[in-house]
Amino acid sequence: MGNHQGNFDIFALTLAIPRLFSWIAKEELFKVPVFGAAMRRAGYIPLDRSDGRKALKSMKQAAERIASGTSVVIFPEGTRTKDGKLLPFKRGAFLLAAKAGVPIVPFTINGSWAINPRNRLELWPGTISVSFGAPIAVKPGAEGELMEQVREAIAARLEVH
Repeated sequence: MGNHQGNFDIFALTLAIPRLFSWIAKEELFKVPVFGAAMRRAGYIPLDRSDGRKALKSMKQAAERIASGTSVVIFPEGTRTKDGKLLPFKRGAFLLAAKAGVPIVPFTINGSWAINPRNRLELWPGTISVSFGAPIAVKPGAEGELMEQVREAIAARLEVH
């Protein structure tokens, strides 16, 4: 789990993570021609945020993938930042980690927001870095504490100007 700064986060993670991974993305992205089909073929998991039951089904699918050994990237903020700072975390990602019974590896992305801010077409020169924290063990029933631990681990490496 990590922060979500901009459109280049997934590309940066693809280079930073030395193995294949899946990720959970809002369902609307799967409706984009060509892009959506490519995401489905790559095994990415759509999350329908407008319907609680469908969201639960997506989380169950993600938990099954994680339990089978697939790494799944989640941005617990749920959307990209507007100013480079961390947004509040959504609880679902932490419930998923508890259900899958696997540790969370926190990561922090820096620089992506400055290169391509949210809702902007312009691209600016810059460098994107990704740093990883130590895995955090999941304790069932302690999602609030877990959420705070992960947030602190991400924030500790965040460079906000």
